[in-house]
Amino acid sequence: MNEPGLVHEAYTRFHTYSLHNQLLALAQCAERDIVPGPLRTFVGWQRLGRTVRKGEKAIILCSPATRRKEDDDEVIIAFTFGARWFALSQTVGDAYEEATSPSWSEDRAPD
Repeated sequence: MNEPGLVHEAYTRFHTYSLHNQLLALAQCAERDIVPGPLRTFVGWQRLGRTVRKGEKAIILCSPATRRKEDDDEVIIAFTFGARWFALSQTVGDAYEEATSPSWSEDRAPD
């Protein structure tokens, strides 16, 4: 392995998401010819002065959902595929300043 690959690309584009969601988002972008980039919900883009272009289909990510059993205090954690996100390339509007992904630093690394 001499060059960064799929996992590196997913991390670079979607570093604030879980590894699973990074790969899920990147795969959906590749499948639909969407330029990978920052993700926000429909409302999230509106708050930044951008609008999702008409006809764009959302990227679906996995979200945890906790539930409590009715008869006791046991908490059940399930995962749903209902969160809907849109990439920057699916929007139009005000200029967007992309946040940089964090880089590794030996000074910050634990001993």
